Amino acid sequence: VRYAAYRSLGGDCVALAHNLDDQAETVLLQLLRGAGSDGLSGMPFVRALGAGILIRPLIDVPRRHIEDFGRVRHLRWIDDESNIDLAYARNLLRAEVFPRLESHYPGYRDALARAARNAADAAALANVVAAQDLAAIADADGIDAAGLASLDPLRAANALRRWLRDAGVSMPPRVRLE
Repeated sequence: VRYAAYRSLGGDCVALAHNLDDQAETVLLQLLRGAGSDGLSGMPFVRALGAGILIRPLIDVPRRHIEDFGRVRHLRWIDDESNIDLAYARNLLRAEVFPRLESHYPGYRDALARAARNAADAAALANVVAAQDLAAIADADGIDAAGLASLDPLRAANALRRWLRDAGVSMPPRVRLE
């Protein structure tokens, strides 16, 4: 729904204020959900948005630096009151988990962002391999079962995930996919 709203704005580019803390939260939440490399990639710096693009120019900047910048320049901003509701997993991480991590692992934000970039690289490579495999075993009518079975199990699962995603099908749990 959010991305549909961004697309409805028109224009060539929509810039969002996601920051390094948001990226760390996203990556850890995806890890806790058991996501694969696509989910662990976090939020990309740039992505397609209809005929335009969506960018996150502050994705590598810690939230505290942005807030400090705003305070020094006497800027006003609005904090969404839902951000204090610990029923939301993201808020729980922000309020209770990350402060404890910070005390033991002060570089956790950068480490999680680096892990996200590594996962994005792995996801991109998996997509290249899936496209090659699907070119050999699929056509407009579907996937050739014998061709799928001839692939190594990891490549078969990778190709099947890509085929399902391209078809707009929600990704089934790994055990069902297998």
